[in-house]
Amino acid sequence: MQCWKSINIDRQYGNQKIFFLSIMTMLVSFLAIFPFATLGYGATDFQDGHPLLFFGAILFMYPLHKLLHGLPLVFVAHKLKIDFRHFTIKVNEPISKLLYLTALLMPFTVTSILVCLFSANFPEYFHYWAILLSMNAGLSLTDFLKVKNVVASPFKSFIEESETGYEILIDNNDN
Repeated sequence: MQCWKSINIDRQYGNQKIFFLSIMTMLVSFLAIFPFATLGYGATDFQDGHPLLFFGAILFMYPLHKLLHGLPLVFVAHKLKIDFRHFTIKVNEPISKLLYLTALLMPFTVTSILVCLFSANFPEYFHYWAILLSMNAGLSLTDFLKVKNVVASPFKSFIEESETGYEILIDNNDN
Protein backbone atom coordinates (compact mmCIF):
# COMPACT_ATOMS: atom_id res chain seq x y z
CA MET A 1 0.00 0.00 0.00
CA GLN A 2 1.12 3.52 -0.65
CA CYS A 3 -0.02 6.81 0.79
CA TRP A 4 -2.34 8.68 -1.59
CA LYS A 5 -2.85 11.65 0.72
CA SER A 6 -2.00 12.59 4.30
CA ILE A 7 -4.50 14.84 6.09
CA ASN A 8 -4.27 16.72 9.36
CA ILE A 9 -7.53 18.58 10.04
CA ASP A 10 -6.06 20.55 12.95
CA ARG A 11 -3.15 21.83 10.88
CA GLN A 12 -5.31 22.40 7.79
CA TYR A 13 -7.93 24.52 9.57
CA GLY A 14 -6.42 25.35 12.97
CA ASN A 15 -7.86 24.54 16.39
CA GLN A 16 -9.29 28.00 16.98
CA LYS A 17 -10.98 28.09 13.59
CA ILE A 18 -12.49 24.63 14.10
CA PHE A 19 -13.76 25.65 17.56
CA PHE A 20 -15.24 28.88 16.16
CA LEU A 21 -16.86 27.06 13.22
CA SER A 22 -18.27 24.45 15.60
CA ILE A 23 -19.84 27.12 17.81
CA MET A 24 -21.19 28.92 14.74
CA THR A 25 -22.60 25.63 13.41
CA MET A 26 -24.41 25.12 16.72
CA LEU A 27 -25.81 28.63 16.66
CA VAL A 28 -26.87 28.65 13.00
CA SER A 29 -28.43 25.18 13.22
CA PHE A 30 -30.41 26.24 16.30
CA LEU A 31 -31.59 29.36 14.51
CA ALA A 32 -32.63 27.19 11.56
CA ILE A 33 -34.36 24.49 13.65
CA PHE A 34 -36.18 26.48 16.33
CA PRO A 35 -38.58 28.45 14.09
CA PHE A 36 -40.19 25.12 13.15
CA ALA A 37 -41.23 24.78 16.79
CA THR A 38 -43.01 28.11 16.80
CA LEU A 39 -44.87 27.21 13.60
CA GLY A 40 -46.32 24.00 15.03
CA TYR A 41 -46.65 24.96 18.67
CA GLY A 42 -47.36 28.20 20.45
CA ALA A 43 -44.57 29.59 22.61
CA THR A 44 -46.77 29.03 25.67
CA ASP A 45 -46.99 25.28 24.96
CA PHE A 46 -43.32 24.69 25.81
CA GLN A 47 -42.49 23.30 29.23
CA ASP A 48 -39.36 23.78 31.29
CA GLY A 49 -39.71 20.67 33.40
CA HIS A 50 -36.90 18.21 34.03
CA PRO A 51 -33.93 20.60 33.74
CA LEU A 52 -31.62 18.06 35.40
CA LEU A 53 -32.37 15.52 32.67
CA PHE A 54 -31.68 18.18 30.06
CA PHE A 55 -28.32 19.13 31.60
CA GLY A 56 -27.50 15.43 31.96
CA ALA A 57 -28.24 14.97 28.25
CA ILE A 58 -25.94 17.89 27.45
CA LEU A 59 -23.13 16.34 29.51
CA PHE A 60 -23.76 12.89 28.00
CA MET A 61 -23.74 14.19 24.41
CA TYR A 62 -19.93 14.14 23.92
CA PRO A 63 -19.33 10.65 25.40
CA LEU A 64 -22.26 9.32 23.35
CA HIS A 65 -20.78 10.93 20.24
CA LYS A 66 -17.42 9.22 20.83
CA LEU A 67 -19.06 5.89 21.68
CA LEU A 68 -21.06 5.95 18.45
CA HIS A 69 -17.86 6.57 16.47
CA GLY A 70 -16.48 3.32 17.82
CA LEU A 71 -19.61 1.23 17.39
CA PRO A 72 -19.07 0.28 13.72
CA LEU A 73 -15.40 -0.41 14.42
CA VAL A 74 -15.84 -2.75 17.39
CA PHE A 75 -16.99 -5.71 15.33
CA VAL A 76 -14.59 -5.25 12.42
CA ALA A 77 -11.33 -3.74 13.59
CA HIS A 78 -9.19 -6.28 15.41
CA LYS A 79 -6.73 -3.82 16.89
CA LEU A 80 -9.00 -1.23 18.44
CA LYS A 81 -7.59 0.83 21.31
CA ILE A 82 -10.13 2.62 23.51
CA ASP A 83 -9.03 5.17 26.12
CA PHE A 84 -12.00 5.95 28.35
CA ARG A 85 -10.17 8.64 30.34
CA HIS A 86 -9.60 10.83 27.26
CA PHE A 87 -12.58 9.62 25.19
CA THR A 88 -10.36 8.46 22.33
CA ILE A 89 -10.75 5.53 19.98
CA LYS A 90 -7.77 4.52 17.87
CA VAL A 91 -7.63 1.87 15.18
CA ASN A 92 -4.14 0.43 14.76
CA GLU A 93 -4.73 -0.96 11.28
CA PRO A 94 -5.97 0.42 7.96
CA ILE A 95 -9.74 0.20 7.50
CA SER A 96 -11.81 0.51 4.36
CA LYS A 97 -13.07 3.86 3.16
CA LEU A 98 -16.71 2.77 3.58
CA LEU A 99 -16.16 1.62 7.16
CA TYR A 100 -14.36 4.87 8.00
CA LEU A 101 -17.18 6.96 6.51
CA THR A 102 -19.71 4.88 8.46
CA ALA A 103 -17.79 5.47 11.68
CA LEU A 104 -17.59 9.20 10.96
CA LEU A 105 -21.29 9.64 10.15
CA MET A 106 -22.72 7.25 12.78
CA PRO A 107 -22.88 9.77 15.68
CA PHE A 108 -24.59 12.48 13.66
CA THR A 109 -27.09 10.08 12.10
CA VAL A 110 -28.04 8.09 15.21
CA THR A 111 -28.20 11.08 17.54
CA SER A 112 -30.23 13.12 15.06
CA ILE A 113 -32.71 10.29 14.59
CA LEU A 114 -33.06 9.80 18.35
CA VAL A 115 -33.55 13.51 19.00
CA CYS A 116 -36.14 13.75 16.21
CA LEU A 117 -38.03 10.75 17.63
CA PHE A 118 -38.02 12.28 21.11
CA SER A 119 -39.10 15.57 19.60
CA ALA A 120 -42.08 13.91 17.91
CA ASN A 121 -43.09 12.09 21.12
CA PHE A 122 -42.48 15.00 23.50
CA PRO A 123 -43.16 18.18 21.49
CA GLU A 124 -43.59 20.28 24.62
CA TYR A 125 -39.81 20.00 25.10
CA PHE A 126 -38.94 20.91 21.52
CA HIS A 127 -36.70 23.77 22.67
CA TYR A 128 -34.58 21.20 24.56
CA TRP A 129 -34.47 18.90 21.53
CA ALA A 130 -33.50 21.81 19.26
CA ILE A 131 -30.58 22.65 21.54
CA LEU A 132 -29.43 19.01 21.62
CA LEU A 133 -29.75 18.69 17.85
CA SER A 134 -27.72 21.86 17.40
CA MET A 135 -25.04 20.58 19.78
CA ASN A 136 -24.93 17.38 17.77
CA ALA A 137 -24.35 19.35 14.57
CA GLY A 138 -21.56 21.36 16.19
CA LEU A 139 -19.86 18.25 17.56
CA SER A 140 -20.05 16.65 14.11
CA LEU A 141 -18.34 19.51 12.28
CA THR A 142 -14.89 17.89 12.35
CA ASP A 143 -16.48 14.65 11.17
CA PHE A 144 -17.95 16.48 8.18
CA LEU A 145 -14.57 18.04 7.39
CA LYS A 146 -13.01 14.56 7.40
CA VAL A 147 -15.85 13.18 5.27
CA LYS A 148 -15.23 15.94 2.74
CA ASN A 149 -11.60 14.82 2.35
CA VAL A 150 -12.28 11.08 2.36
CA VAL A 151 -15.13 11.19 -0.18
CA ALA A 152 -12.74 12.62 -2.77
CA SER A 153 -10.37 9.65 -2.39
CA PRO A 154 -10.32 6.60 -4.71
CA PHE A 155 -13.15 4.12 -4.22
CA LYS A 156 -11.09 1.17 -2.95
CA SER A 157 -8.86 3.15 -0.62
CA PHE A 158 -8.06 2.48 3.01
CA ILE A 159 -7.77 4.91 5.90
CA GLU A 160 -5.07 4.68 8.56
CA GLU A 161 -4.82 6.96 11.58
CA SER A 162 -1.42 8.40 12.39
CA GLU A 163 -0.06 10.64 15.14
CA THR A 164 -0.57 13.74 13.01
CA GLY A 165 -3.95 12.95 11.47
CA TYR A 166 -4.89 10.24 9.04
CA GLU A 167 -3.59 8.85 5.77
CA ILE A 168 -5.52 7.65 2.76
CA LEU A 169 -3.84 4.54 1.38
CA ILE A 170 -4.29 2.89 -2.00
CA ASP A 171 -3.31 -0.62 -2.96
CA ASN A 172 -0.45 -0.80 -5.45
CA ASN A 173 -2.04 -3.84 -7.12
CA ASP A 174 -5.33 -2.02 -7.96
CA ASN A 175 -4.19 -0.23 -11.09
